[in-house]
Parts: sequence; structure tokens; C-alpha cells
Amino acid sequence: MLRCGCKAERTAPEREFGKEVERQRLSDAGFNPTTDNAGDKYYLHRCGHLLHLLSDNLWASDNAPRHCCTLEGYLAWIEALASVA
Repeated sequence: MLRCGCKAERTAPEREFGKEVERQRLSDAGFNPTTDNAGDKYYLHRCGHLLHLLSDNLWASDNAPRHCCTLEGYLAWIEALASVA
């Protein structure tokens, strides 16, 4: 299980697209993998949220609420948010 690393102090963590099961779960939740011009790998949700999978079994999102401590909790929250948008 991936833990939230949103509030952790970090220095240039390696970002990745994750394992197949994680990629599929993120795709099912409306996220698409992308890489920017600097080579940063992240997922972009159709609502505009960014999500990074980090190399040390952590994840981080620009808009994750404090109560979303697990990736599954965050995905449930964003799926509910997207259903009313």
C-alpha cells in the first residue's frame, strides 16, 4: 500500500509511473500518465489534479485533503469529486 508523502520534506524524489496494478487503478480513476519537458513523470486527472508516485512507496498530490492518508482513500475522494463536477 502506498503512503501519502504530500507533507514530507523531500529532495528531488525519483518519480515513476508505478506497477501495472497501480497504473490500471489510476487509469480507472480518471488519471492519465504524462511526462513534462523536464522529464518529470506524473499523473493528470481529468479534473486537473496532479499525482506523483514516488520511488519509496509514497504518493503526493497537489490537492489531496489531509484526511486522505492512503492512495485508495484519495482515489475514492477524487472519484466522488469528479462525479459531481
